[in-house]
Amino acid sequence: MKKISICVLLALTLILSACGGGTTAPDPAPAPVAPTAPATDGGTDAPAPTSTPITIRLQGAFGEATDHFFYLPQFIESVYERSGGTVTVVWGAGPEAIPTGELAEALRNNIVELVYVPIAFLTSHVPGLQGHNLTDPNEMRVNGGVEFVDSVLEEALGTRFLSRTQNGSSFVIGVASEIESPSEIDGMIIRATTANAPLAIALGAETVSMGWGDVYSSLERGVIEGVAGSIRDFVDQSLGGMVETLITPGVFTSDASLVISSHIWDQLDEIQREAIMSAAIDWEAASLDYNRQMWNEAVTALEAAGTTILELTGAERDEFIAQAYTVAWEIAAANDPEMTETLRGFTTT
Repeated sequence: MKKISICVLLALTLILSACGGGTTAPDPAPAPVAPTAPATDGGTDAPAPTSTPITIRLQGAFGEATDHFFYLPQFIESVYERSGGTVTVVWGAGPEAIPTGELAEALRNNIVELVYVPIAFLTSHVPGLQGHNLTDPNEMRVNGGVEFVDSVLEEALGTRFLSRTQNGSSFVIGVASEIESPSEIDGMIIRATTANAPLAIALGAETVSMGWGDVYSSLERGVIEGVAGSIRDFVDQSLGGMVETLITPGVFTSDASLVISSHIWDQLDEIQREAIMSAAIDWEAASLDYNRQMWNEAVTALEAAGTTILELTGAERDEFIAQAYTVAWEIAAANDPEMTETLRGFTTT
C-alpha cells in the first residue's frame, strides 16, 4: 500500500514539473512609478494624478541651427525628466514654415503650440509690450513683471509667457565704414528690427527691415550702411570685416522668449506645467552666463576678421545709453501710453 502511495506521489511530482518547464519563472519587472504628491494630512502618500502623455512642437522665429537654441537639448531633456516622461518637446519648424511676422496670428488661432519668439515680434497684436526688451529679466522675475506680461499675452493672444531665453544679450550697431563717434551714424540707412530700431533712431539713422539673408549683399552694394543686432548676429552672419566699426556697449536686453499656447497649456496637469515652467526658467538663468561668455568670444572673432570695436567710455558711454533708452521708451509710449507706463514700473532702466 505504501509502495502505491509513493508511486502516485512521484507521478504527481513529475507532472507538475513538466507543466512548469522545470524552472522557476522570474519575477515580473516593476512597473514605472509615477511621481507622488506630498503626504496628506493623514500622513499617507497620496498618488499623483496620472499624466496623459503629450508631444509638443516647438516653433522658432529663428532657424534651429542658430545660436538662439544653444539650450534647446537641455530644455527638451529637462521637460521630459521632470514630467516623468509624459511631456516630449520636439522641433517643429523655423521661419521657413511660418514667417516671424505671422507668428502672433498663428498663436491667436492656435496654429502653433510652443514658440520661441521675441515679444517685440508680437507687438502687431500687443503694441503695449513694445518696451518689453527695455526691462531687466532678473528684475521682472521677482517684482511681478513676468506675471503682468503673462496676463497681457493671455488676454491678447491666448498665450502663456514662460521665460526670456537670451538674458544678457544686448543690441549693438555696426557700420560699413570707419567712424570715431556714434554721431557719425546720423543720416545713415541701418537695417534693424522692431527690437533694436530705437537704438538706430536715437542716433539719427533711417531704419529698414530686411531678412538676414539679404544683409551681406545689401552692405556690399551700399543699399544699407549698417546693421543693428546682437553681437552674435554679426558673427553668425559672417559680417566681420564687412562691418568696419562696431559700437559698444550694447543696449537693451533681447526679449526672445518662450511662450506656449493656452490651448496646449490647459491640457496639461500641474506636474507637466511645472516641468515646462521650471525648465524654461533654467534656460533663462543659463542664458545670462552663456551670453556673458559669448560676448568676449564674439568680440575676438570680429576683431580677427577686421572689425574695429569702438568702445565708448565715461560720459560719452553714459550719454549713449541714456539717449537710446529715452528714445526707445518714447516710441513704446506712442503705441500704448498706459501699458508702457505700467511696464516701465517694473524696471529701473
